[in-house]
Amino acid sequence: MFNFITKSIIQITHNAFQISSSHKLHFIELKRLYSSSSKKSKKELFMVYYLINSCGFTPEKAVSASKYVNFSKPEKPNAVISFFKNQGFSDSDVFTLIRKYPKVLDLLPERNLLPKIEFLRSFCPLEADLSSFLVLYPQVLGRSLENQIIPSFRYFKNLVGSNNELISIVKSFPALLMYRHVVAPNVDILVEAGVPMENIAAFLRHYSVKILHCADRYKELVDEVKEMGIHPQKFVFMLAVMVRSGLSKSTWEKKMELYEKWGCSEKVVMTAFKNYPYCMAASVGKIEAVFEYLVNEMGWEAPILMKTPLVLAFSLKRRIIPRCSVLRVLLSEGLIKNSNILLQVLKVPERKFLVDYVSCHENKDQELLKLYNEKLKQES
Repeated sequence: MFNFITKSIIQITHNAFQISSSHKLHFIELKRLYSSSSKKSKKELFMVYYLINSCGFTPEKAVSASKYVNFSKPEKPNAVISFFKNQGFSDSDVFTLIRKYPKVLDLLPERNLLPKIEFLRSFCPLEADLSSFLVLYPQVLGRSLENQIIPSFRYFKNLVGSNNELISIVKSFPALLMYRHVVAPNVDILVEAGVPMENIAAFLRHYSVKILHCADRYKELVDEVKEMGIHPQKFVFMLAVMVRSGLSKSTWEKKMELYEKWGCSEKVVMTAFKNYPYCMAASVGKIEAVFEYLVNEMGWEAPILMKTPLVLAFSLKRRIIPRCSVLRVLLSEGLIKNSNILLQVLKVPERKFLVDYVSCHENKDQELLKLYNEKLKQES
């Protein structure tokens, strides 16, 4: 079986490729991949070999990709490769694009590819932007220009306001362009709820994937967050909808019960959520561990902590414990009078923390620095 494969490949490709020792290694791998397969046609064998030799596929990936391409001679795929190079794409970008979307080798350069490239270039005038976008999401080249690509680009450009903003979004989540049918109804729901367009655009720049929900479910989430008393004109409304969408009803209730266990009323928790929705995104384990330390070790009351719920954003081991260890010494020795500075202590960059809370205390600086470093080492 393997002899047949090898002879067939050599016979059908000797005019197109120069057989090297490295290609013989591919034959060995192909023997393994084909050993249990039925007899392959010359066309299938040619496609596999072409993908390996000309496009840098591994034998296994080439066998898989060959199911999605259709050519029996090198002229057709060679024309696609030449087209991209003539358009200014680097070899690396061309072959990365092909490996991510082998079907592009079946497209006709002048009929299929050129009109799409010309349109995309109007949104991505810099070659680097165009090539990086297509390397990230080459599947767009297989979409209809008139029915999908043009309407999607125009819709999202109108939504975010400029080509540069659109490019920024598609670089972070390029597939978003093909979800206009999902995004558009949800944008309408937000607008109807009173969310400003600039807030929707800002949300898409950073969290575009989080708006991909079926419209009925998204309407429920938006209505629920409105009922919580968060004003739709505030950007935090969008964050609250996002956080709530990631939690099942049972998980939400479980976290509410956990906060209540530490002495926080529903009103306290909801006030915290309105100010910092991520307090409900923290895991049960993270909430438990942070409260265990700050309440039981440091002596703060949980409802007081929930007035600054941002404390839950910081790493317990890398920031909260090391810095609070220093803060506890400063408070116990009267070097700091205000005990309500936890958030301030946690927020500042490390260099400023060391200046403001360690080195400024001349008689204690070495002791405090040693304590801080020990805690960092212990918790790392």
